[in-house]
Amino acid sequence: MKQTTIIGVVLAIIAAIIGFFLLTTSKPDSNVPQVPIAQQKADACALFTESDARSLLGNDVTEKTDTPSDGKMGQVEVSHCVYTSSQGSASILVRKSPSPSDAKYIFESSKKSFKGEVQNATIGEAEYWVSSLGQYNVLKGDKWIIVSAAKDKAKAKTAAAIVASRL
Repeated sequence: MKQTTIIGVVLAIIAAIIGFFLLTTSKPDSNVPQVPIAQQKADACALFTESDARSLLGNDVTEKTDTPSDGKMGQVEVSHCVYTSSQGSASILVRKSPSPSDAKYIFESSKKSFKGEVQNATIGEAEYWVSSLGQYNVLKGDKWIIVSAAKDKAKAKTAAAIVASRL
């Protein structure tokens, strides 16, 4: 019984040493954001890339225009990115509010103003579609994602899901 206990203790010590070694010598994964998501700036072109636009609009995406991620409207950070192709354009607008409650307030106000059609929330906390503008809107935490993709609801929702997954 004593020998089994000693072996168990020795194995636990070895495991602790190996764990400590791996923890102190491993490099952070470059794909994992080092800044908490709530503190990250909204960058529409980083969240929806040219590659994403090509898969949505075809390979002839010819133009990308964007606004800097440090664009501000009051306390709201705004970033906008547009890709153009022969099939139309994809416009991604990301608004980062000071808090989730601020984002929800303006999201809900806009939904009411534009008579947005409420959608099942499969991407964020709330979603709506504005058919007259061809915009799919998603609320995710302190961010409001507004996407238009060739005035096609399915394409806009797909693009919104890509953006939301990267927040």
